[in-house]
Amino acid sequence: MTIKKLISAVLSNLIIIVVVSLVFGIIGGYINYSVIHPKYTAYSTFYVLDTKNQQTEGDSSTTYSDLRISDLLVADYNVLATSKRVKDKVAANIGINSLAGYKVSISSSDDTRVMKMTVIGEDREMTARIANEMVSVFKETVIDIMNVENVNVVDYAEVPKNPSSPAKLKNTIFCLAVGFAVSTGVVILLELLDNTVKSPEEVEELFELPILANIGRLRGTSGGKYDSYDSYKESGSGDKGKKGTEKK
Repeated sequence: MTIKKLISAVLSNLIIIVVVSLVFGIIGGYINYSVIHPKYTAYSTFYVLDTKNQQTEGDSSTTYSDLRISDLLVADYNVLATSKRVKDKVAANIGINSLAGYKVSISSSDDTRVMKMTVIGEDREMTARIANEMVSVFKETVIDIMNVENVNVVDYAEVPKNPSSPAKLKNTIFCLAVGFAVSTGVVILLELLDNTVKSPEEVEELFELPILANIGRLRGTSGGKYDSYDSYKESGSGDKGKKGTEKK
C-alpha cells in the first residue's frame, strides 16, 4: 500500500469526511453554546511577608530568607483558604448557604510575595463578592492561627465582564478537527485492511505478470449486466445464442 493510494482513498471519500467533520462540529458547537454554562473568574491579590523577619527596626529591606519563608507558606495558605472554617464564614457573611459550585484557589508568581486569590463560578457578581470576602476572612484566619500579620490586600476583585470558560469557538474548531481526524483515520484503516484487487494494474503489480486481455461484463438481450457466466447461462441468454448458432 503506497501513500499515493492512501491519498486517493481519502480524496475519493472526501465528501464523507467533510460530512462527519461537520457533524462533530455541530454537536460540539451545540454543547458549548447551549449545554455548558459559562463560568466567570474573579481574583484579588494580596502581599505576603512575615514582619518578624525584618532585620532591624526601621529597616524595610527584603532578604532571601523572607522570600524563601513566604514561598514555603504558600501551601499552608492554600489549605487555610479552602478550609471549611474559612468557607463557612465567607458564606455566612455573604448570606448564602455554602460555596458549593465555586472553586477557590491561591497561586503565587515566581520569586514574589504577591499572591492571587482566584474564585470561579457561574454568577459573575457573586464570584467577585466571594473573592473579596474570602481575602478578608482569610486574613483574619491567618492572624488568629499563625500569630502573624503578614497579609495586605493589593487589589480587590472586580466583577468580570466576560466568561472565562468555555472557549466556545476554540472548542468547536477542536471538535471539527477531531471529526476530520476520526473520519480520515477510519478511511485509511479500511483501505489498509482491504486486500481485494480492484484493477488490472494491481494484478500486474502483485503477480508480476502481464495482462493479455480483459473480459467485460456480459450483457443480456434487455441490456442488463451479468456478474458471472453462470448467471448469464441461468438467464437463458447463453442457450439462445447456441440455438441461433445451430440454425445457421
